[in-house]
Amino acid sequence: MEQKGADRSKQSGEQGLDQLLQSAVREPRHVQSKDGGALLALCVHCVAVESGFTVHADRRLGASPCSPAADWNGRFENEWVLEYTRKGYVSTFTVHCSLQTASGRMFVHAREHDNPSNMRYMGLTVGKYIPDMTKAQSESWTGIIHEQDTLRQSLHELIIDPLLASAMPSQEASQEPGTLLSRIRQALPALPEAGSDRKALLLCVGLIAAGAAVYLYGRRRQRSLPPHT
Repeated sequence: MEQKGADRSKQSGEQGLDQLLQSAVREPRHVQSKDGGALLALCVHCVAVESGFTVHADRRLGASPCSPAADWNGRFENEWVLEYTRKGYVSTFTVHCSLQTASGRMFVHAREHDNPSNMRYMGLTVGKYIPDMTKAQSESWTGIIHEQDTLRQSLHELIIDPLLASAMPSQEASQEPGTLLSRIRQALPALPEAGSDRKALLLCVGLIAAGAAVYLYGRRRQRSLPPHT
């Protein structure tokens, strides 16, 4: 019974990504993906849109929210550059997918424009997710993309979640209740469980005050010492 439930959940997840792909490009044969790179890049795009990212580029008139930019495919050989904005964040984000045709590996690199140190990357094997390229010429997305749950999970764990965790929030988002506490907890993961938000905030404020006192003491002591020659 549990196995059947897991199978249904897997089928439901894959159907969801198939629907996103169909909303982005109605038929896989229109993608024009010789080695599967464009198809896999489109999957990365659909997971990003599903996660709340919005295409930051001109799109065809009447295009769906899942549709990529009008020139997303074919602008560069074996490379796809996708730009996004996301509600609650100041900067734009770029996802760069690069295919190594000899190895069949795709390198996915994501970064935040206004925060150069905030970048994430991972590798994907095209054949794992698109084992049969002959199906790419069909009119339906069903059965083309395999291991969809694995793809989703990997992109979230290695790209999307850590990228957003380090991204700069907009002024409105930074004023939302709980935002300060959540960022303090991310910056100080080694702190023990405080038991409540109020205790956690007081503990962090105490640590900051103690650090400031130590710094000021060190500065006074340094001024009292003779300069080095």
